[in-house]
Amino acid sequence: MVLLVTAVLIGLLFAASGWIGIGRWSEYRVRKASIDQMFATGRTQADRAEYESAFKTYQSLLKIDPTNRAAMDLQVDAAMGWLEDFHVLAPDGAKAEDLAGALLAEIMPVLDAGLARATGQRPRAADILAHIGWAHWLNQHLAYREFGPAAERDLRQALRIDSSNVFAHAMLGNWIMQTGGRTEEALLHFRIAGEGNKERPFVRRLQLGAMIYPADPETRIALIRVANEMRRNGEPIDDRPRRQILAAYNPIVNSAEELSETLSAVPPGDAWATYLWLDAQRTDGADLDQQRIQHDFIHASILEIERKQQEALAAFERLRSELKRRGYDGRIASHVDKAITRLSTP
Repeated sequence: MVLLVTAVLIGLLFAASGWIGIGRWSEYRVRKASIDQMFATGRTQADRAEYESAFKTYQSLLKIDPTNRAAMDLQVDAAMGWLEDFHVLAPDGAKAEDLAGALLAEIMPVLDAGLARATGQRPRAADILAHIGWAHWLNQHLAYREFGPAAERDLRQALRIDSSNVFAHAMLGNWIMQTGGRTEEALLHFRIAGEGNKERPFVRRLQLGAMIYPADPETRIALIRVANEMRRNGEPIDDRPRRQILAAYNPIVNSAEELSETLSAVPPGDAWATYLWLDAQRTDGADLDQQRIQHDFIHASILEIERKQQEALAAFERLRSELKRRGYDGRIASHVDKAITRLSTP
């Protein structure tokens, strides 16, 4: 009888432990499936450049599995991608700077932790530190939550870790231009960033954003050279920077000296091709007669820069006749008259 009771008790214990094991196994499978699905979702979101959504997905994953190193690193990648095109849309009644500040407060600790894990991984540490510097700049520039040297400090430190880091060079170049630093230094950083031929769309976006309102001849010349390089490389250009660069060719709003800087920035053949490339993409419903007149003016001006004096003079004289026939007056006519006088002088 005692043996029978003992056997029953042992059987019940095995049964109970079996049920517990099955329950835990089932729970593990559900948890693993959930994590796998979050990984898949996060990667898909990142592939579509939906970096904020990917960041949030990995954030949710880490609540389930707080020590998952792969999820931590992918969240850092998502944070960096998010910062590279960081913007906020404030609904009615909300302040954009408050929304920006709250989001940056989520991003920055993730990057700080990622930097701590990247010890010994110089390129990745430099990438992360550059983005931390950019986050500080955004926190100062958009959120108005901090002041001081943190942005510049981190960007320059990133270059000390990896002197060829594309992100640090492009971000520092933009930072220098926006804070009134030395144009020569900023352009050097952009040039080095471009030479790496990595992250080209991001580099171009920062480069054009910083240089688009040239305040000095050096920047104007560099901007035209960037446009020429983009044309030669077959790179796309957004409509806004295209229109702003094209404004540098406009004889109505630029002095003769400024026009000469624009047209002399690259060799004459490139100058004409780049001007046509920029103008051919116009979507603003421009007056075709005005556009043709400006084309003729630019072409004649390039002939003069090429020192083809007689061809340039003939081109300007034809343009003056056309302007008189159409009754055009104003600054472009003044440019033409001065060019004819200049070219007619022995």
